[in-house]
Amino acid sequence: MDQAKITQSDAYALRQMRLFQKLPDDLVESLVARLRIAHVERGSLLFSAGDEAQRFFGVLDGWVKVFSRTPDGEEAVLGLFSRGETFAEAAMFLDERYPASAEAVDECRLCIFEKQDFERYFLSDPAFCKAMLAAVSRHLMRMTKELEQLQVRSGEERLVRFLLSLCNAPSGSCALQLPYDKSLIARRLGMQPETLSRTFAKLRGKGVAVEGTKVTIGDPKALAKLYGLHS
Repeated sequence: MDQAKITQSDAYALRQMRLFQKLPDDLVESLVARLRIAHVERGSLLFSAGDEAQRFFGVLDGWVKVFSRTPDGEEAVLGLFSRGETFAEAAMFLDERYPASAEAVDECRLCIFEKQDFERYFLSDPAFCKAMLAAVSRHLMRMTKELEQLQVRSGEERLVRFLLSLCNAPSGSCALQLPYDKSLIARRLGMQPETLSRTFAKLRGKGVAVEGTKVTIGDPKALAKLYGLHS
């Protein structure tokens, strides 16, 4: 895990992460000053189930999967995280061990938040405590909604929602990069890999083009409107 310097783009990405969107500017600047950025190679293990939760992570570039092993040795993907998302914060805040493992799906740039830094903020700044509690609550609500979507929405709707969540273009077309292994996306969306391929094919006539791991959405706003979603 190689150290890297923080850039202005990284600082902006940090501000956009759900966990920090409601924090006062001075607290965000303080976090940025103490932030550690790391470049991680594809296949690198970030932590294993049972390790002490001494830090959590935010994704600046690339993809990370959180997974566990079933009793018969099969891998169960619990989460797939990309730019602008954080993971492993719950275990750290609860002062527990990681309940699952995390691995870089491709080359990643990650920001690393150390437990000792957050303990200092919690003990010294009530505003920080309030903002973080609100952020964790919003994260829990989002996870609950995602579970509901797996039960009530069609595979096509789930895929469209997933693609739109990765699209950062404010207007016009949007190009985004998927993980190398599309089976990871299928697992996250609760479908088989072959079903994912068929679903992508259905979206071709609706402005979604797929070439390898690159996806281009011709008009994200129109696609969102078609499925009754907010882009």
